[in-house]
Amino acid sequence: MLDGDVTANYLQIMRERGWSWAELADDFARQARQPALDGGVGMLQLERWARSEAVAAELRAAESPTGRPADAPPPVDPKREPPKRTATPRQPTRQG
Repeated sequence: MLDGDVTANYLQIMRERGWSWAELADDFARQARQPALDGGVGMLQLERWARSEAVAAELRAAESPTGRPADAPPPVDPKREPPKRTATPRQPTRQG
C-alpha cells in the first residue's frame, strides 16, 4: 500500500523484490536511460539518493557486530512462495 512516506514505499518495493539499495539505484539508472520528458533527470536524482543510502547502509553494517544494520529487514528466502493475490476476479456480466 502506498502512502506519503516515500522512503517506506521504496523499502517495501525492495523487500518485495529482495533488492539492496545498490540494486534499487541500478534500477533508477536504467530508468533514467529510458525516454522521458525531463531527460531522465528525476531518475538520476533518485539514483544519487539510493546510492547515498547504500553507502549509509554499508557504514551501519560496518559498525554492527553482526555485520548487518540494526534496522535492516530480515533476509528474504529466494525459495519463498510469492504472496497470494488478494483481488477477487470479476464476475462475468450479462451482455445484451
